[in-house]
Amino acid sequence: MERLPLINTQFTLFGGHKETVQPGWHWKPEAHLAFELMYIIAGTQRTESEIGELVVHAGEFIIIPYGIRHNNFAIGETPLTYFAVHFNLEEPTLKYLLTRQFSNRIIKAGDEAYEGLKRHALQLIDQFRPEYSLTDKLNIQVTMINLIAFLVNMV
Repeated sequence: MERLPLINTQFTLFGGHKETVQPGWHWKPEAHLAFELMYIIAGTQRTESEIGELVVHAGEFIIIPYGIRHNNFAIGETPLTYFAVHFNLEEPTLKYLLTRQFSNRIIKAGDEAYEGLKRHALQLIDQFRPEYSLTDKLNIQVTMINLIAFLVNMV
């Protein structure tokens, strides 16, 4: 008999949002019980955290690990447009590997993970709706699973 393994890896998607903020904007220091994936669509963001400071430009990504206190600032003279999604994994090994690989790092064009990460992020952004049907929610879940699987394959 052939069998598939028992799999009980869970993830939680705490939602995502896309927002445009004006120069000088900042968000208070916070820490999440989830990873935060940020994609800078336009403008420049400075992220300060207990593990370092990053200046992230349009077209670049950062992944802030769960539990890391951080705050974000719009810097420069133009508005900042960003996409952020928060997700948590129950599997400790995956959490460790993602944190080790991506913490305090900017993912830029030319990096190995960039094109796939951008493809998955844009697929999530394309799914914004005023209201969500059950099918919409399942499609978002599949897209998020694919994004997480892509990240795991990168580690």
